[in-house]
Amino acid sequence: MRRLQLLGYLGGMSLLIGGPMTATAASIPNFVWVKADSGQVAVYSELPRKSASKPHEKRVSSTSVFRVIQQQSGVHGVYLDLAHFGWVAKAATVKLTHVKSNGTLSIVKQQRLTAQIASLNGRQSISLTTNGPIATQTHTNYRELKRSQLQRDGVHVSKVAWTDFGQFYWLQGRQVAGWVNASQLRLKPVIKREAVRVTKRVVEPTKKVPVSAKKKSLVKTEKVNHRGTIYVKPVRQVSVATKTRVTAKTVTRPIPVKVKLVARPDVVSKPALRNKLKPQPIVVKKVTPATTKPATPVKTANQKSTVQTAVPTKQVKTNPVVSKPVTATNVKPTTQPTTAPAKPTSTITPAVAPTKLSPTMAKIDAIMTQNHFMGTLLVTNSGPSGVKIQAFGDANVADKVANTTDEAYPLASLQKAVTGALVQQLINSGKLTMSTTLAKFYPTVPYASQITIRELLDHTSGIRMGEPVPATILPDEAAAVAFTLSHLTSTNQHVWSYSNANFTLLAGIISQVTGQSYWHNVQTGIIAPLKLKNMYLYNQVPTGAITPASYTYEATGSKADAISLVLLSSELGCGNLYASVSDYYTVINSLLSGKLDGRAGINQLADDYALQYSGGIYYQAGNLVRIGGADNSFHTVYVGTNDGRVGVVLFTNQSGWTAANNAAKQILKLVNTNEQL
Repeated sequence: MRRLQLLGYLGGMSLLIGGPMTATAASIPNFVWVKADSGQVAVYSELPRKSASKPHEKRVSSTSVFRVIQQQSGVHGVYLDLAHFGWVAKAATVKLTHVKSNGTLSIVKQQRLTAQIASLNGRQSISLTTNGPIATQTHTNYRELKRSQLQRDGVHVSKVAWTDFGQFYWLQGRQVAGWVNASQLRLKPVIKREAVRVTKRVVEPTKKVPVSAKKKSLVKTEKVNHRGTIYVKPVRQVSVATKTRVTAKTVTRPIPVKVKLVARPDVVSKPALRNKLKPQPIVVKKVTPATTKPATPVKTANQKSTVQTAVPTKQVKTNPVVSKPVTATNVKPTTQPTTAPAKPTSTITPAVAPTKLSPTMAKIDAIMTQNHFMGTLLVTNSGPSGVKIQAFGDANVADKVANTTDEAYPLASLQKAVTGALVQQLINSGKLTMSTTLAKFYPTVPYASQITIRELLDHTSGIRMGEPVPATILPDEAAAVAFTLSHLTSTNQHVWSYSNANFTLLAGIISQVTGQSYWHNVQTGIIAPLKLKNMYLYNQVPTGAITPASYTYEATGSKADAISLVLLSSELGCGNLYASVSDYYTVINSLLSGKLDGRAGINQLADDYALQYSGGIYYQAGNLVRIGGADNSFHTVYVGTNDGRVGVVLFTNQSGWTAANNAAKQILKLVNTNEQL
């Protein structure tokens, strides 16, 4: 979460970065948008010509349009110089092909469409752009549409348009009109009346020809569409009797039909698929105590230790010995509570000898080694019973203290999923609803009456805030909330924009509703029911526990980075927790499988698995989820399936943001395609 402030917002629209073109840009794309996981991208202040060049992470909107100044080759490929932004790898951009000279998008295609709205995909409200689809105007005007207005104002879809940013619907009602991204709506199916061919006799006054008046025939038609088979009611073909010359003429006319929808047998609904892929029950492997004293973790040539275990639910004491104290970067300030519980125990037994790796784990080991990562990795493709954990490199380079399989790392933004789970527990108990407004708890926030719990969970509240750092360590949760309230901006523009402020406010709401601190709710709602052993507040990690320092890899070795406890003190609900990879997997697996908040609870928190950010988690195509965080040079990533069965948890104390995310994706692919780990 140590990120730079979000790029300036132009009139509430997607950002347009302008600038003059140079002669070197003649053969390169004029405009691009940037592919950014969790809203961040690696940016260089100048063209990276050497491997030692270090990028910094910048936040970027998914609907930002950038003008390209120049294109050049650098140390790792081709880079683009984006106006007023910096140098970005060309592979991280997508060329925009339908852009006007002023940098706004053109409407590629537009046509009439009449359809009724089934739902707002679980939202209580959506934002309409009244003067054109997003990024098609230099300034965009917004208007909020609440779910209650759909029927009251007779809102329906009357046309559809396409731009380089996707498909948009024009909504029309008695008092509502505007454009909305098609992904935010669910439309009712449209059943068209089929044109059925009917034979009609046309009479011409000529000679008499006897025709039987009783001759009849039946016509049967059928049509197959994506919903199944539509059987059209048989239509009588009538021969008209006359004593004149008769000629047959075919006339096509629409007639009412009755339809029967037959579901395709090969289509399986998402809920059905999730039930079919229900995670296996947790299996706990009993650890037999050794007859000799447990040894300290011994590093192999690759500085890693390996263990295969189920996610622990029972405590088995093993006390790894640390030969040297943790460095001063981990010393907790005296202005914060420093009383720490006894040193935790773990079911994970550190390896004391090199372990022969399976082919899959050997490939994963190579990915970690090639990227010079230090940290801890958990993988599984069969739920908690198939967990494997590896540790790489050092927790403390100077003191030669190796990383272990059960040490706790700063969660950074991965904590938002924990906060989301606590909010859903309050909704389950009837103490909150998704439509409860912020005004009930923080009425002084501008537009608080128009901001809902759902919007805070999904970063669509209209609240914006950079990442200001307090002058001193904040003493308690109330101070963290007050600090956020004094630095946020409420825009009343309810479009997606990532901000830690949303989840700090949610943490404060949890405390107000329960009458207990946020940390107390974490302990009673998460740690206790899941029997977690290695999850702590940032300033309450037990004395003597192995706590990693953070590093940046350089050609000369690992360079130590500073850890800002002042920053951590301000990140209530969004980045002030530490946890081990196994504890975090237990949380996410329990949440996604319905064990923690119930099946109905996770369905609601995930907004019925719409492909978007909901409750601290990105729900992606292919039934996948992703969560990412960065704080004080630590990088944390979770990727896996949306049922929790397949998962990769990567916590690093030495890596780059982009490198960690790319490595997690590669590892997930290996885990997902290889049955044997």
